[in-house]
Amino acid sequence: MRQLPAEASRSTSLTQLHLRRHQLWKILVQIGQLKELTSLNLSHNRLSQLPTEISRLPQLSILNLDQNPLLDSPTEFGRLRNYRQQMETTAHELTQLIDTANTPIFGVDRDGMINEWNKQMARINGYSKEGVVVRTLSRSILPMSAKNRYNRC
Repeated sequence: MRQLPAEASRSTSLTQLHLRRHQLWKILVQIGQLKELTSLNLSHNRLSQLPTEISRLPQLSILNLDQNPLLDSPTEFGRLRNYRQQMETTAHELTQLIDTANTPIFGVDRDGMINEWNKQMARINGYSKEGVVVRTLSRSILPMSAKNRYNRC
């Protein structure tokens, strides 16, 4: 197989595509239609170029290009790397802000699991972050009267 068949791009719900050792020379731009793709293994092929559409796949988090004679990767990959670094920096700064705030702050996800707990919450309640994160709010800190109301919601 010299190139990825066009039919492959019609499977728009595809989440993983493993094309290791298929002797591919070319990936068609239609790969950009695979919006749900999270993992793409193109290792051990003969790819010298990649279409920029790969770098625009919104869910793609794993891309294996090992053992390909790539001449150059699309510039968008560099932009994605910079964007991810900026996101990581921002996430770190927000974590620092929450943790050092003078106000008690805690976060709960949709399932009622505690996912954030700052130092002021620990000081006020006596529960450390490690002791409450990934536990449900109703089992952790709420008084009995509030637990019943919370569990009904």
